[in-house]
Amino acid sequence: MGLREVFSKVSEIHGNATELASEKIELGAIEDLEKYINESKGQDAIIKRYEAQIEDLMKSKALIIKNAEDARRRLSKMQDDAFRNYNLYKKQVQELGLDPNQSPTYKSASNVFDSNAKMIAKLEEIIKSK
Repeated sequence: MGLREVFSKVSEIHGNATELASEKIELGAIEDLEKYINESKGQDAIIKRYEAQIEDLMKSKALIIKNAEDARRRLSKMQDDAFRNYNLYKKQVQELGLDPNQSPTYKSASNVFDSNAKMIAKLEEIIKSK
């Protein structure tokens, strides 16, 4: 057996070993891909469920914002009307020389105005969150 033949045999042996090793790597890579695909299929169902929940939340949020806008509009109008009456009452009582703060209703109205103003501000925050 000549030197060339020895190198040829070594090359054949070495080549076969390399092929076997690469086949093992390929099988491992394929198994990893199959595992990834199977796990991804399970994630698809979860993602679809999340998407449906998000869609429901977005619909709910839109309804909440619409209701907040309606409530703010009604409360603002009511507040404006009440404030006109409040000022009219104050003017009339003062014209009679009386102190409007002696009236419990007048004092309560002042507290209600403050409370409603805070409520209107909260509603506006909700509306801005569009």
